[in-house]
Amino acid sequence: MDINLRARRVAGNVRAAVLAHPAPLASIAEAADMAEVDLQSRLNGDADFTVNDLVRVGGFLRCSPAVFMEGATA
Repeated sequence: MDINLRARRVAGNVRAAVLAHPAPLASIAEAADMAEVDLQSRLNGDADFTVNDLVRVGGFLRCSPAVFMEGATA
């Protein structure tokens, strides 16, 4: 699988989880220790999520970072 396709799938999975959560994006970004604009860039696919990003966002959303990898692994 193409690395860019994997990154887009991860971003899409994170975006879906964020949209399903009632917290505002600013709160999720703060919990993930990043600026809201940086989280937005990752959600838009303009920048890649790091493993630490996935762990932090997943921790706030109370889901395993593995959920974000669904469909992105070969």
